[in-house]
Amino acid sequence: LIDQHAAHERVLYEQALEDITRGRSASQQLLFPVIIELSATERMIVQSGQNYFTAFGFEISDFGGKTLSVSAIPAFLKTGSVEETIRGIIKYLLEGKNPDSFSKPEKRFAAAFACGAAIKAGQKLSQEEMNALLNSLFSTKNPYICPHGRPTIIRMSIDELSRRFLR
Repeated sequence: LIDQHAAHERVLYEQALEDITRGRSASQQLLFPVIIELSATERMIVQSGQNYFTAFGFEISDFGGKTLSVSAIPAFLKTGSVEETIRGIIKYLLEGKNPDSFSKPEKRFAAAFACGAAIKAGQKLSQEEMNALLNSLFSTKNPYICPHGRPTIIRMSIDELSRRFLR
């Protein structure tokens, strides 16, 4: 059994760390920028991590007042999920999840990006998307746990599955 969110999170986390080291991920320019209104605290988080957002493939600029303009996004990201992804990254950073595990800022931003941009639990995937996710997962350095230590894969025999259904 595979947790698609945890699996994708592992893939994105390792890719994000690589992108930070390399300097920039592949991105796609948007025909129409996405305008996002944020609180002062949320804006400060984005501004403090501008280099990390750029490394992940985002182009974010000030749009005046409380708003930011996103004109480019990571190549794999769907245009419709831009605001949700950025807000997910900000939320993760504001909540301060796992501060001990991610004491270095690059690891904290990479984990926030991976969590915010990963496939959501329960999201329907095509067979091709499932195969691509598995191929990507097994090309990571540590495919068996997500960046937070949760398992990505659980092995269960047919006998154990039958027992769980009282058969």
